Amino acid sequence: MWLDGGTTIYFVAEALADRRPEGLVVVTHNMPAAELLADLGDVDVHLLGGQYFRRTSLLLGPRTVTAARRWRFDVALLGVEGIDRSGLWNSLRDVVLLQRAVLRESTLSVVCADAVKIGRRVPRIPLSGERRGPYSQRRVRVRLRRRGTARSPTSEHRP
Repeated sequence: MWLDGGTTIYFVAEALADRRPEGLVVVTHNMPAAELLADLGDVDVHLLGGQYFRRTSLLLGPRTVTAARRWRFDVALLGVEGIDRSGLWNSLRDVVLLQRAVLRESTLSVVCADAVKIGRRVPRIPLSGERRGPYSQRRVRVRLRRRGTARSPTSEHRP
């Protein structure tokens, strides 16, 4: 399983920690999530190398992308800063490059975002901006959560 960066993904890591899954293998560049899950007995955590960015507590850069390409993920949980009709958005170029690499190596990709990010566009880079990129050939299911209660998928997004 790939765990991306961001607060929403950290909440996912907390939920995993509460459930204490056996035999889970997690690959991430997210330092707080790695530290949280590494304390669990039967979860293997692999932290990808790269340049440490203190503001985001992530490891990023070309080495991180290269390392991610060596893995195959059953599921990739991705964070975004915004989702609108034109695509999925993040403001850091290095994050988008890593996410694109992870998408190419994953069987199932799930975008995790809270309702605040729906309809929001950040001033930088669309994750789904490539016409021939991973999102142009796959459906991305959007699932809304409100105050800890999951709802059925409410829409499908096809950039």
